[in-house]
Amino acid sequence: MDLNNAYAPPQPAAVVAPDDPMLIEARALRVAGGLLLAGALVNAISTIALNTTAVRATYSSGWMSILFDLWIGGSLVAGRFRVRTWAIIRASLGALLFGGGALVGGNVASGVITLVSCGAILLLVVPRATRLRTIVGAAAYGLVLLLSIVGLAFAGRG
Repeated sequence: MDLNNAYAPPQPAAVVAPDDPMLIEARALRVAGGLLLAGALVNAISTIALNTTAVRATYSSGWMSILFDLWIGGSLVAGRFRVRTWAIIRASLGALLFGGGALVGGNVASGVITLVSCGAILLLVVPRATRLRTIVGAAAYGLVLLLSIVGLAFAGRG
């Protein structure tokens, strides 16, 4: 179709169809998977370099936690959404045990960061995700991930 042709028949205005809820949900699950993989990678580097985890978003420490996040994240990215339940359990327990535990223990900063990261994953993996939930969840986890990378960089310089 030539847009400069004055004799071309008029074209109807483009109709933007609303996003299919299933596509939005699949996108949210894949985003969650990618973020979990990124967190696992940062934690692996942190564990090797500093013998501690940088991203409390993975809710615990150690290689078993990293492997679990690699499994969940990789499965979600690959479209194997059956692991959603594991992601929900992991994020819920992480928020209660590690986020709540840190707050009760007086470590407010760690508690808040853990609650934000767990809440972000829950926003992405709980059924019936919306575009807004996907954006907010990805942004919140991304912020925690960025803060963790910055903290890791400064810890490595010391």
